[in-house]
Formats: sequence, C-alpha cells, structure tokens
Amino acid sequence: MEFVQDFDYSQLELHHTSYGLGYYTITPEQWEEELKPAVKEDWSEYDINLVEIHIKNCGFGILDEAFYMPIDNEYDLGAIYNDIEESK
Repeated sequence: MEFVQDFDYSQLELHHTSYGLGYYTITPEQWEEELKPAVKEDWSEYDINLVEIHIKNCGFGILDEAFYMPIDNEYDLGAIYNDIEESK
C-alpha cells in the first residue's frame, strides 16, 4: 500500500468525522476513470475491492487523509457513512 504519484489527490474533497478523522471522498467516475487505473499496479486487490464496496454502500470511495488508502475500520466507516447520509 502506498501513495500513488499518478493521481491528483488535490481534486478530492476532504471531510472530517465528529472525532477528527480526516477522509477524502471519491466519486464513482473519478474512481473508474482516474484513480483505479493509477493504483491497479500498486494497490492490493483487497484495497481496490474496498473502494468498490464503499461506492456500493454509500455512493463514494473513501480514502484516509494521512495515507490516501481506503478505510476498512468498521467504526470509522459507520461514522463516515452517517456523515455522507446526513449531507444528502
């Protein structure tokens, strides 16, 4: 798992949970057209699947602010999914 240089992370929207966890959301289009092709050689199949699960669950991929990797902590995802739902 590593930061991928071939993607412009500055275009992602930064959010924070109520307890301060920073995360980026990525649209399905950004994922399919830009980030997925850039990470396919560097990320594990597990990490790629995580982003696709996030998209199926809430409509966005979710990446950790510090490492630009998909979040897989259930507690954090619960808070993030709630934040996304409330913002609709």
